[in-house]
Amino acid sequence: MTQNILFKFGKRIKKINDQNYKVEISQNNFLKDLNTFKEKGFISLTDINCLDQLNLSKIENQSRFKLSYLLTNLDLTIRLRADIYIEKDEEIPTVDSLWENAKWFERELLDLFGIRFSDRKYKRLFNEGFLKGHPLRKDFDQSKEGSFSEKLERNDKDSGENVDLWEKVSSNYPGQKGTFNLLAKFSNDMTTSIELDLGYTHRGVEKLCEKNNYNQIIHLVERLNFNSSALNSIGWCKAIEEMLEVNLPDKAKALRMIIGELARVFDHLNNIAQMLFEMNLNDYHCLIISSRELISYLFEKYIGKRIHLSFVFIGGVRQDVDDQWITDCFNILSTLMDRVNSLSKGLCRNSVFRGKMKGGKISKKDALAWGGTGPSLRASGVNYDLRKNDPYYFYQDVNFEIPLGPEGTAFDRLLVRIEEIRQSMKIVMQLLENLPGGKIADDLYNSVDMAQRVILKNKEEHYSASEVANGELGFSVYSDGKNIPYRVKIKSPSFCNMQIFSELAINEKKDFLLPFLTSLNIVASEIDR
Repeated sequence: MTQNILFKFGKRIKKINDQNYKVEISQNNFLKDLNTFKEKGFISLTDINCLDQLNLSKIENQSRFKLSYLLTNLDLTIRLRADIYIEKDEEIPTVDSLWENAKWFERELLDLFGIRFSDRKYKRLFNEGFLKGHPLRKDFDQSKEGSFSEKLERNDKDSGENVDLWEKVSSNYPGQKGTFNLLAKFSNDMTTSIELDLGYTHRGVEKLCEKNNYNQIIHLVERLNFNSSALNSIGWCKAIEEMLEVNLPDKAKALRMIIGELARVFDHLNNIAQMLFEMNLNDYHCLIISSRELISYLFEKYIGKRIHLSFVFIGGVRQDVDDQWITDCFNILSTLMDRVNSLSKGLCRNSVFRGKMKGGKISKKDALAWGGTGPSLRASGVNYDLRKNDPYYFYQDVNFEIPLGPEGTAFDRLLVRIEEIRQSMKIVMQLLENLPGGKIADDLYNSVDMAQRVILKNKEEHYSASEVANGELGFSVYSDGKNIPYRVKIKSPSFCNMQIFSELAINEKKDFLLPFLTSLNIVASEIDR
């Protein structure tokens, strides 16, 4: 497949490494070339990134903006970055006819960069009626363009519709209320329309990345998903270490995997607890919460923190584990395994619960078309997990399985997460039994102080992805040779999965709407920019 593309496009396609290629395409052949890539196996539009070249010392192609369409062949785990250059006021064709999930990516570009797409009158994704100007442009001046006003829950002036026809759908679970505004319209107990308003937890994380050094950004990305912050910081450090070509010691790799998999268990337990809370299964909910606290105990004993661990830095990890911690970890995992088995049996035997969770079906075709990722993708029967498909650290050396769901219902997503908890604990036990010795940091970047001095001299854009609890978390990093990045684009799993809900919740039964939303484990701070 790769040879076929190389033959067609010749020297235009350049190899970055064994898994990543790039190609420059023109306006004239834009849609034709992208369609060819899709026909050759790049069926997934992973992300669309924009680079404002205004302040670069060397501007590529002498154009203001560079748009990068990141395409993925899921069978071979090969990524192709298709670059196109445009001017400030130039329109570009939409690609939503090729990839349905392009809609939100394009609305994001309109909102943050002012990129306009022909034949589409998109609304801004995050800042509609809230902010003037485009905040990720390099010439954005908040004092002149940043006109803030109170964010309206919904603007009905243009549609002329009666707002009383809409009902607000909201989770009652702590941490979910107020993070986005979801309105639905129903007819005969069926959902007929969805109105989704994002931007309520906007913190400007990508803008802040342009003002902090590479090691300081760890604290920003940890707050994308507070339920599994360790996986975010691991993913960020992995991206920068790949650009620096740092040879991470074996023990540091193993410790990152151990803490990362425990964070995955914590995240899945939290999402299951949320589902049980919404279904009023209080006994099971309390069991899961107490189980989650056991993981927090291990985190606190290891690094002194329970949520935002900050246990990594660029080049290594801050602290080793001692024999007592390893013993405690084995004992807690044994207890958790028994509890998870009991939970699984109880929920599978509860016909009322199963009935409430049988909605929210996402077919395999829809999951792929709308860019689903993580457990939500695998519950629809798609066997794709970066720990298997594009393994890093020691994932190719440990024995674990990837659970798949048969139908893609909310109940399937629950069962996939339960099985992933088992598999994550299995990984941790194998690593603890075979924990490497030696250093926990690189020879050069061997402390936080040294990590603060990182300067990336390579000015090439780099994309790095890791498998976090909700799916693929990717960082596109562009350096201009300084100690702070010129541009960081975050591809977050909740962003992709939320778009699936906004499209597929139509025609869903009213009683199935909240279980559908909850089963996707949406974290609003991952979505907002």
